[in-house]
Amino acid sequence: MQHVHRHPLSSICILILFSFMLIFPRQVFLGAKSGLLLWFQTIIPTLLPFSIISNIMIKTGSFYYISNAVGPLFRPFFCVSSAGVFAVIVGFICGYPLGAKVISQLLANQSISKEEADYLLSFCNNVSPIFIINYLVMSALGDSRLILPVLCILIGSPVLCSFFFRFFRKNKFEKSDCHTDSKIQITSFHMQTLNACLMDSFEMMVYLGGYIMIFSVIISLMQTFRFVELIRYLLPFLEVTNGISLLQTYSIPYEGTLIFTLAITSFGGICALFQTKMVLAGSGLSLRKYTIKKLATMLVTSLLTILYLFFI
Repeated sequence: MQHVHRHPLSSICILILFSFMLIFPRQVFLGAKSGLLLWFQTIIPTLLPFSIISNIMIKTGSFYYISNAVGPLFRPFFCVSSAGVFAVIVGFICGYPLGAKVISQLLANQSISKEEADYLLSFCNNVSPIFIINYLVMSALGDSRLILPVLCILIGSPVLCSFFFRFFRKNKFEKSDCHTDSKIQITSFHMQTLNACLMDSFEMMVYLGGYIMIFSVIISLMQTFRFVELIRYLLPFLEVTNGISLLQTYSIPYEGTLIFTLAITSFGGICALFQTKMVLAGSGLSLRKYTIKKLATMLVTSLLTILYLFFI
């Protein structure tokens, strides 16, 4: 007789969600619409071009030229290989979850070791500077004077944490990671390469759109329980873009709003964790370790924000 493995808690949660979707169809429509618009108007134009190009660069090995150009500075500073330098660049410039995806691809191509991939994943999967400037500072906070300090805090916190995280590496400062180039094979570009990169990037975008829509629907439904204080303050942790917007509507002092907003942005939200898990599938990299390190980075971000507020 075949045994069926049941997960009662997850099944109950899904049934509750389905029931609320039937009871509150208007909230479902508004949440789905909001999520899909966010995906179409922001996520696709921000991430898709970088995803396609980074895919092509990894498949052809041409990322080596960029890594080699900035390698003399980045390799000793972050203690990474030449391939790792490219992961650092993408992770800090392109935004969730492209940093994690590039790390997974480099590991699959054997351009980096699993140990280096674990280390890179701890600090190279962040919100993009474009998102920080355009949405977080200019749109949500509405103060252009915050551009420089917010950028310094949100970029500086994972950089600072990288110095701490590297001590968890078994082979902490291997010369192969810090001082020499990885053996990277450069191949020619073909139409088949472009087609494969396009399909891979489109597939990732569809997954991202699905996750964003689902979490937007959940946030919309949970807002019907505004009288429950705990739910109100947990909602921003579900999805970073909606979460930032929600925080601006709460009656919290300015200092608290700024700390809370930058902390959530640094963590990325539960939705970003699901997106990261999706791009890491089959890589063998630990999402649990990644989550713990992102929470540590969020704490450092909060402390840096408090220091900034104390000294201004």
